Amino acid sequence: MPSQLFSKLSHWQFAILACASSIGYTFSIGDLSKFLEYDEAEIIKELDQLGAFVNIFGSEDKEYSFISQEIYQNLLTYLHTLEEDDKAGKAVFYHKIKATHYQTKFDMLLAQIKNHTHYLTEIIKNPCIQEGNWEQSLMLITETLSKVIDVTRVSVWSYNEEEGYIACLDLYEKLYQTHSKGTVLYQKDFPSYFKALEDEVIINADNALTNEYTFEFAEVYLTPLQICSMLDIPFYIGGKLGGVICFEHQFSFRKWKVEEIMFTTSICSVISITYQSLLIKQSEKELKKANAEITSQNEELNQQQEELAAINESLVMKNALIEMQRTELQKQYETLDTQQKQLIDTTKRLNKSIEYAKSLQDTILPKPSEVLNFFTDYFSIYLPKDVVSGDFYWFYQVSTQKAIVVLADCTGHGVAGAFMSMIGNTLLHKIIKEKGVHNPAQILSYLHEDIISLLRQKEERNKDGMDVSICLFEKHNNVSY
Repeated sequence: MPSQLFSKLSHWQFAILACASSIGYTFSIGDLSKFLEYDEAEIIKELDQLGAFVNIFGSEDKEYSFISQEIYQNLLTYLHTLEEDDKAGKAVFYHKIKATHYQTKFDMLLAQIKNHTHYLTEIIKNPCIQEGNWEQSLMLITETLSKVIDVTRVSVWSYNEEEGYIACLDLYEKLYQTHSKGTVLYQKDFPSYFKALEDEVIINADNALTNEYTFEFAEVYLTPLQICSMLDIPFYIGGKLGGVICFEHQFSFRKWKVEEIMFTTSICSVISITYQSLLIKQSEKELKKANAEITSQNEELNQQQEELAAINESLVMKNALIEMQRTELQKQYETLDTQQKQLIDTTKRLNKSIEYAKSLQDTILPKPSEVLNFFTDYFSIYLPKDVVSGDFYWFYQVSTQKAIVVLADCTGHGVAGAFMSMIGNTLLHKIIKEKGVHNPAQILSYLHEDIISLLRQKEERNKDGMDVSICLFEKHNNVSY
């Protein structure tokens, strides 16, 4: 019978076995010491006296187990019987220890909650959170969680449902005190884990190597980094899954506590608030930028309006000036038209005068009959450049046997040349006909002196003149010179 089996034990020995059974079939000295709030060495001494009930389990001397399932079940049955009899001394002693244990656990939990509340308040009050500084806020959160939860690796991941991946926004490694980011994990590689995300499940993996949601990470992620336990808690942004906070405990397995999950859930709310603050700050920044651009555009428009007003005023002045110029041009046009008419009239009169001058010049040229009276045959080519010309030829028959022919090229063209040709004709008439000079050399000499005198070339430095060739023909000698 169970009562006979345990009746010979002292109250203290019975309390040790009862507390050990509350922990489980196997238990550690550390857990039992915390439960009883008693020194480990003293508990080990007592356990050595209880060899009929428990023995060392495994390779380490601090791990124990009941010697059989029968002993373990008998103890549980006996404890149930004692709980129905409050007057039993062993039960009363056990309940006192149990009550003390739970009070201690409650006090520890309360202290932990106060500690969590303190850190949560500090995070919320931090300027990074208030200002929506996303990267700095994530670094603050991961470092705080690592410190409070006492875990070596803490990270925050964003979730992209459409493209099926999570991306690391910040990873804090306590051992190295470093932050990193950028790792991407895809749904096609870890379908079980992403199924948990889609179902919005808190992934509480005391043994991440075998957990139904995390075992897929074992070979490529968990084992190389010696990660034994994982805790992934989702956070939400705008009512939708935004990502997860991931705890990765290295080098040993760990049982995650409810208060740790609750604290992290509160931090998830902080992440959501921070992201919303970031969006608000970005909206305010964009609005401020838009307002600045509008202000700048308004200033530019005002400046352009002022410039347009100045341009318009300038155009008005220019139009007035153009109108004045147009009026002036109209007057000038009318003046030019009048002058043109006068010029046309003058030109007509001048042309008539020139035509008349030509007729006069033609009269001084020898008549063909006069020349044929001396020469049996001759021809002349006379092609003036202008209507009247400075070129002329002159003929005088001295006698039936003698005649003088003159070819002259006066300086100038047109009217000026024509005047010189008239002077030349007059002087030749005077020298040859009136004075009777028939020697070509003497004729040229007299002609030269008369032109200098007539044109006053010595006083006025006038250089007008003519190139002259004079030929004297004598029939009876058949000579010319």
